[in-house]
Amino acid sequence: MSAWTNLTDTILKLSTDVFGERVVYCPATEPSFEIRAIFDAKFEMVDPGGVLIQSAQPRLGVWLSQFSKDPAEGDRVEIRGTLYDVTEFQPDGQGGATLILHRCSRA
Repeated sequence: MSAWTNLTDTILKLSTDVFGERVVYCPATEPSFEIRAIFDAKFEMVDPGGVLIQSAQPRLGVWLSQFSKDPAEGDRVEIRGTLYDVTEFQPDGQGGATLILHRCSRA
């Protein structure tokens, strides 16, 4: 592991330890497991064609070293008792990723 990779990995671990919370990650094809991640139920104003729409775009910041394989669309995550579908996986190229979430309407 290069010095830069080692440094970013250490920073991501420290960030999730300090700012993160415990969540349960539920891969589509493997058993569930607990990770620490940074949840953001971000509020957004969207303007599709001149009409303002308010939306919460929940997302989860994760440290990829906690996973045996990359998160994927179709996986789920339980955060604060609420279940979310992973709709998008956005790796940052530095050992972390943002998961775009959608609140589940099914169990």
